[in-house]
Amino acid sequence: MDVEHLKQLVDMANANARLLAEREGSQLEVLKEIINSAEVVVGVWRDPSEPGGVGHHIIKGWRRMAATGTEAPAGTVKLTESQNVTVNAVRLADYDEALAAQRVFCPDDWLLVESRLKARR
Repeated sequence: MDVEHLKQLVDMANANARLLAEREGSQLEVLKEIINSAEVVVGVWRDPSEPGGVGHHIIKGWRRMAATGTEAPAGTVKLTESQNVTVNAVRLADYDEALAAQRVFCPDDWLLVESRLKARR
């Protein structure tokens, strides 16, 4: 993923983190609303070993990405200006938390990812 798209995702995730902190009630419900608000949702986290210092994983939208021909290697996001795909992002602790969020909120996407992970082994 290029640095500009990564920065946009981090900005979205930071805005959503503020929303989570400000809203009363269950953070899981707010997180569910955020995830339901877009066709593609990317989890991002600090990771100095990744380009730009940010790790990322598509939590929701694997099938949508494949349908638009935007699925890139290793679960990265490759979006262009001409594609009309709604995207949002959430800030997470790490890759494991991204997978956990995917299992809980987007089980169809999790099954697709799980099958790919097994195929790599």
